[in-house]
Amino acid sequence: MTLVRPVVRWVLYVGVTTIGWAAPATNSTSSTLSTNELDALARSLWRHPQFQREFLGTYGMRSDVEPKMTLEERQLLERAMALMSQPRGRDAARKLLEQSTGPRSSAILDFTVGNLYLQADQVDRAVMWYRRALLKFPSFLRAHKNLGLAHLRRGAFADAIEPLCRAIALGASDGMTFGLLGFAYTQSDRPASAESAYRIAIVLQPQVEEWWLGLARCLFRQRKYEDAAGVCEELIRRDPKRSEFRALLANAWLGQRQPLKAAEVFEWMDMDGLATVD
Repeated sequence: MTLVRPVVRWVLYVGVTTIGWAAPATNSTSSTLSTNELDALARSLWRHPQFQREFLGTYGMRSDVEPKMTLEERQLLERAMALMSQPRGRDAARKLLEQSTGPRSSAILDFTVGNLYLQADQVDRAVMWYRRALLKFPSFLRAHKNLGLAHLRRGAFADAIEPLCRAIALGASDGMTFGLLGFAYTQSDRPASAESAYRIAIVLQPQVEEWWLGLARCLFRQRKYEDAAGVCEELIRRDPKRSEFRALLANAWLGQRQPLKAAEVFEWMDMDGLATVD
């Protein structure tokens, strides 16, 4: 998963309930986040007052895509959130919720158990719990979205497409969902569909480099070299010192059978000390 840099990796790790919360506070696109750092970010999320208010307060605002909870279930979830914010409280929170789920309980409980299994890297169990939530409430937008994330996490890219598309059909309109759908299409060898998804992701999240790179690569796959050159130029404008962006641009010129322009790019790299041995 070479395109999965810190922002996307954290989403796949945490499986958060609202993807809009998924961008860690970092400007580095080349660094990696350790498991301990990801755990700390997840704990900080559950401690965040605004996230807690949204987590507990938005249910029912869109009753067509969000299951309802009873007062007792809301209080149970508050207890679980308090446990989740502690260093080793995730397992305790999961056990508390698992013991309280049943055929008549809110799908939100099943969904939250699925999130906790996803954070614990037990992806198959996460998939099972997301599917349980969807059996109870088939139009549960966030369960479709996180089911797609879980499939991506376990490398089942083709399986991720349907739930991500379903989430979009139900109203998901964030760049992360479209970007991850583009990634799933790319890995499933569907570059034309990937291109469409990445273009929407870029409109919604133009600052996320992964979407630009994904778009460039699926354009190359379709031999749309002129369009690919334009994307590469945008990437270079954003980060002029990244040699791989210039190498991609040179390849785009070669694809258009313009070797002199490709040579100019390689010369430009050499002058700036960015040329590689290859």
